Amino acid sequence: MTLKESLRGFEIFVRNKKACLVYSVHPEKKFLTLRKSSDGTAFSPKQERFELVSSLGLPENPRAILDMAITELPSGKYFLTYAKKSDKTSVRLYGATSSAAQRFKKIGILSGIRAFGMVVPAYHFEQRSALYFGDRVISIAFSSDLKKWDIFPKAVLSTRKNHFDHSTLRVARIFLTDEGIALFYLTKNMQGKLCLGAALFDKYAPGKLLWRSSHPLWEQPAGWQTNRTRLVGIISLRQRFIAYFQEGDGRIFADILQYAARDTPKFLKNPLKKKQQDTATSPTLT
Repeated sequence: MTLKESLRGFEIFVRNKKACLVYSVHPEKKFLTLRKSSDGTAFSPKQERFELVSSLGLPENPRAILDMAITELPSGKYFLTYAKKSDKTSVRLYGATSSAAQRFKKIGILSGIRAFGMVVPAYHFEQRSALYFGDRVISIAFSSDLKKWDIFPKAVLSTRKNHFDHSTLRVARIFLTDEGIALFYLTKNMQGKLCLGAALFDKYAPGKLLWRSSHPLWEQPAGWQTNRTRLVGIISLRQRFIAYFQEGDGRIFADILQYAARDTPKFLKNPLKKKQQDTATSPTLT
């Protein structure tokens, strides 16, 4: 399918073992589109409507959304977080709920959260949801109703001198694994290129860091402009993590995340054969 240059990817998540891509083609229209894929690369031509509306049914303007992430809650319902600018410099995080992950109803601003973040999927800590957030360092907050959040006073993940993640950190996506809470984060390296790192937290003590990548899982390709490169999302599908990036308002590209280190946790060890792993960044929509 040929898409216009105004294409913008907002999020990709998994439901019923299918990758669901949320995107906008017509920025002047106040609705989003959803397409599905069984393997995460070849998407069905069938387009479905994806809605984010108020309690009165009024749609959110996609042009105002900076980032978006969808989480499946322990109840089986879905929770969407999305960031918007409240003024020229401040960002606020909003929430919305859905039973089928296709029509989300807004619940308003998440109290005290002034950066993009995501709720840990299928997880409760002491009967409360946990949310990691941040645009400089990464912090954690807890809530029993998904509206009012209690923020842990200390950051759980900070920058590191002389490492690829010496610059500001931003939450990318979060997964619950057998080993703990896997958090992927965005940063910029010494050359100013966008990079993707990973950290593992103890699911019995979600502020406790167990492991952190010593080098990036993904780095911005040559020729891409940093200020025009954005993460669309990361999914876990068919025993592999796939990250989706977009440069400008053109095509969306997919990369299988690989990490080779002696201390690599099991959740990042890719079971695919070597010749399949060597796939370069490839377009998913053209």
